[in-house]
Amino acid sequence: MIAIPSLFVSYIIRSIRRYFYLSKLMKICVYEVLDDRQVDQMIRTFRKWRNFLNSPTTWNYARRINEQVMMSHHVSFAKKQALYQEFYRLGVSGIQGPRSEARPMTEGKGVFIHGEGS
Repeated sequence: MIAIPSLFVSYIIRSIRRYFYLSKLMKICVYEVLDDRQVDQMIRTFRKWRNFLNSPTTWNYARRINEQVMMSHHVSFAKKQALYQEFYRLGVSGIQGPRSEARPMTEGKGVFIHGEGS
């Protein structure tokens, strides 16, 4: 009977540590310059937390972290894609993938499609 309360306490402690880690990541993403090594470390950490990133609070953190990483010019396209795929696999909703530098944004610019119009 003593095993159940100790498991519950360890679960709570583990959850609190993860929330603190996520909030620390948020601060790093917003106030510091990210590089490929840090993003790779984040991906490995999130893979370990498969069952933890299933609450709305952690999804909000994950969305903000994803947004900051996608806007960073210091993170390679491959690392951005890997982070996006990891969040997508974990089921985080409302995230956007990286935009390729070779493919410019074309929304609202009147792109001419061959064979249509003159």
